[in-house]
Parts: sequence; structure tokens; C-alpha cells
Amino acid sequence: MSGKRASYLQKIGSLMMESKLKEALKVAEKGLAENPDDGALHQQCAEILFLQRDFPRAIEEYRCALKLGMDNPHLHKNLGIALLEDSRYKDAVGEFERACRMEPGDFTLKLNLAGAYILSGESEQAEELFGKLTREFPKEGEVHYQYGLFLGGQQRYEEAVAAYTKAIKRKKKEARYLLSRGGAYASLGKLLEAKEDFEMSCKLRPDNPLAFNNLGYCYFLEGAYQRAIPLFRRVVELDGNYYLAYQNLGAALAMSGELVEAESVFRRSTEVDPSQPEGFHNLGRTLHQLGRDEDAVKSLRKGAELGDKACRELLGKIEDKL
Repeated sequence: MSGKRASYLQKIGSLMMESKLKEALKVAEKGLAENPDDGALHQQCAEILFLQRDFPRAIEEYRCALKLGMDNPHLHKNLGIALLEDSRYKDAVGEFERACRMEPGDFTLKLNLAGAYILSGESEQAEELFGKLTREFPKEGEVHYQYGLFLGGQQRYEEAVAAYTKAIKRKKKEARYLLSRGGAYASLGKLLEAKEDFEMSCKLRPDNPLAFNNLGYCYFLEGAYQRAIPLFRRVVELDGNYYLAYQNLGAALAMSGELVEAESVFRRSTEVDPSQPEGFHNLGRTLHQLGRDEDAVKSLRKGAELGDKACRELLGKIEDKL
């Protein structure tokens, strides 16, 4: 390794450690201008572009590095991830398969491969691989968790609960595992079990709005609106752009007879995401209940313009009355 080339690689590494990616990329590009056939510099350039989420260019640089002899599992893994991000799922499968052959003991590589199988529509291969993984790495909670996500995606909720339970046995205080098992329980209509998991997930991750939203929705389904409302309030405190939480909070308030605040919440939902007609329908319906039909018509017309049938139907009834 020449001294100047080594200097480039060292400087790039230092800048990346300091998260100075723009400066690192400039150094890498300068190094490549002087050493266009240097595989290590191409890989470093690819790594920077990967971190900057410039996946098309990262793919090009990784492939240049491969042609120049930089054949290692980390490169194949990151190239596979970049290909997934670029929606090139079949190509990603090939890269993850190569990485797995090079590092057969790394279960994380195999989980990446399983994910690529799922995205490329190869569900049978994914299930076969998950079966092997759970046998080869029975003590790895993440293996069981990812298998649970796969099963849940196929609406096989009983099996998903079993997989999540195995994951939780390995890592009892992992909020993600409890949140996902709670979702599977809720899909099975087992709200008591779902609430227990969501409550524990909220305690473990009090900054996660999804857990509070899911717990609130369980109470909403039970008709316990006064239990649901503070949970939904917590969600919008944590994430002011969580459209669904505004819908849920507005619905709980409306069901509790608190129409004035429900109107304010539904109006906020239309500001957060004006592309969703449901917000305009719920706002229009609440305004109608408050006796403000002219304002209701304005909201419902916006929803109708978005192609919403419910908005059109309610709009027609109010206009007929007017």
C-alpha cells in the first residue's frame, strides 16, 4: 500500500468516524481520481454513499470494488441492502446468498436474506430459511422475532404469537417483541393479552407512540373511551404528525360526547395529512352533529373531491336538508 493511498484511506476513515460524510466523499473522489483501479477506495466511496442513502451510486461503487477484487461479506451485505432500497429485490437475494456462503455462522446475514426473499415474493424460500434459522440459532431472540413478523404478514397470527413468545423468553425486556406480540393477539381478538403486552411495551419504551396508540385502540374497541383518550393524547404529544392517532383521539372524544374538542382534533388531522379523505369525513360529520352544516359541507366537499364515497353520501344528505 503506497503512503499516499494509505493516507487517503486513513483520512476517509477518520472523517467517517466524525460523521463528516461530505468531506469524506470529497477525499474519496480525489483519491479515486488518482487511483481509479483501487478497489478499497471504491468500497470506501460506496460506504459513504450508502450512509448518505444515495443507493444508486453506492451500488455502482460497490460493483466497481467487486470487479477490483474487494470480495467480502460486508460488501455483499451492504450491496444487498442498497439493492433492496432501490427495489431490486432479485439482485439483492443474490448478494445476500453470497454473503451467507462466506459467513455461514452469521445469522444476521441470513435474516437479511429472508427479508429479501419476502420482498421478492419468494415466501416458500423465506419460510424454509426461517425453519433452518430457528433450528440453527434457537437461542437468538431476533431470529424468532423476525419469523414472527413473517408469520404475521401472512396473517398466521397464532403461529406468530408462538414465535414472538420464544423471542420474549430470550429477551424479556425487548419492547419491540412485546409490541408485535400484542399486535398478533389483537388480530386474534385477544384484547386482554394484547393490552398486557402493549402496557409493558409502553413502560419499556415510553417514547414510542405506536405502543400507546395500540393500547389506546384496544380500550377503544372495548368501548372504554375514557381510558383510551389519555393514551391517544400521549401519542400526539410524542408525534405531532401521527395522522391515525388524531383520528383515533377524535373518534374517542366524539363517542364520549366531547364534540367540540373532537372537531378540533379532526381538523388537525386534515392539516397533518390532507390527502386522507377520512379526516374530512369525520370532521364534516362532527360539524353536522354540532349543527354547523355549512362548515360541514365545506369539509365533506374536500373529501368528496378525493373520491370518498362516505363523504359524498353524507354531503348529499346535508345538502338535501339545506
